[in-house]
Amino acid sequence: MSNSVQGLLNDNLRSIEVSKQMISASSKINQGVLLAINGRLDEAKVSVNEGEMLFDKSYDIARNNLTVEGEERYVKAVDSCYVVFKAQVDSVLLSSRNADWYFDSFVPQQNRLTGAIDSLIGINQRAVYQNVDQMKTGASRAMMPGFIAIFVGIIFVFLFNYFVNIFFITPIVRISQGVESYVKHSIPFRVKVDSKDELERLKNSVEKLIIQNKSNKIDD
Repeated sequence: MSNSVQGLLNDNLRSIEVSKQMISASSKINQGVLLAINGRLDEAKVSVNEGEMLFDKSYDIARNNLTVEGEERYVKAVDSCYVVFKAQVDSVLLSSRNADWYFDSFVPQQNRLTGAIDSLIGINQRAVYQNVDQMKTGASRAMMPGFIAIFVGIIFVFLFNYFVNIFFITPIVRISQGVESYVKHSIPFRVKVDSKDELERLKNSVEKLIIQNKSNKIDD
């Protein structure tokens, strides 16, 4: 799942990037229009041509990179605005236009085009936020088994140490204390070991040694 979400995220970011390139292209075309109004037609054509090439390239990428539900509608809105925008650009290259035309006709249409592109950016930005949230959720879920494994491991270690202490260490300590009490204070060796293994044999061996020791003392 994380790989598919990452792929969608990359596609969203790519759509945002090419959308920004379309805005940059429209600005380049705008510069050409201003040059044309000022009578610098040759420079205007170069600027307009560069802008249109960048716009067409970016638009093709966006049109073929639809990953969000409803995104196609936004792409078509960009195309519709660009058709009108381009018609106005062509008109200024074919006949002289003045500042009134620029501010009254061209600028509003460029603003509509920019608004359509901004909407396309917006839908992809929202998708980016959603995909990032999904990746965070996926990462959290992926980490949960690790946390569970660590928790289980801690419980296992605790229980292991508990049983080792109860069934091995504690009996040995009791046997050692019993021997020490007998040797130092002649206290009878009475140690109970609740097992039927080596520890019980060790206790029995200690008891035999103590009995033998007592017998030796009596004989002496």
